[in-house]
Amino acid sequence: ETKALLDIIRKEAIKLYEENPISYKKMLIYGMENKDAISYMIDTEIKKIINLKDILIYAVCFSGDGDLLSQWRGYADNGNGVSIGFNINRLKDICKIEQLELGKIEYVSNENATTNTIISKYANKILNNVFDALEDEETKDLLYNKYGANRLSNLTQHTLIFDSVFFKHDSFKEEKEW
Repeated sequence: ETKALLDIIRKEAIKLYEENPISYKKMLIYGMENKDAISYMIDTEIKKIINLKDILIYAVCFSGDGDLLSQWRGYADNGNGVSIGFNINRLKDICKIEQLELGKIEYVSNENATTNTIISKYANKILNNVFDALEDEETKDLLYNKYGANRLSNLTQHTLIFDSVFFKHDSFKEEKEW
């Protein structure tokens, strides 16, 4: 799920740059044009997030609709399983006690990316991390350091991973998940 969200954020960050390009006088990376170099650096930031191995998150999804044919076919041995109902208020109480998070899944796609504040927030953060690395002449760290050019880049990566568990591609929206 995180990879699908990251792809949407990547595209949004590149789109943000294309809408307001900042031109750098010197060649950025091996003679690439500004747009290609910025896109490459954004891709590098996204790949770092995908490759983070030191963050472990456990997640479970519950459907808001207990009787969907697609659910029976896909998750219940083609209709041979069972559907178990849960009281949402009781789940919320348990989450508070156990310091867990429970929230509705938000379904996103490239088409509705610009209306989503989380996607816009992270697209802007990633683009700004690239710009900061360029301004501070830390592109080498951005490109080759496992955690990015600076602490802000690292913080963006970690918070994005945690937030990503509440997003899925909109092709799953009929499941109405929590």
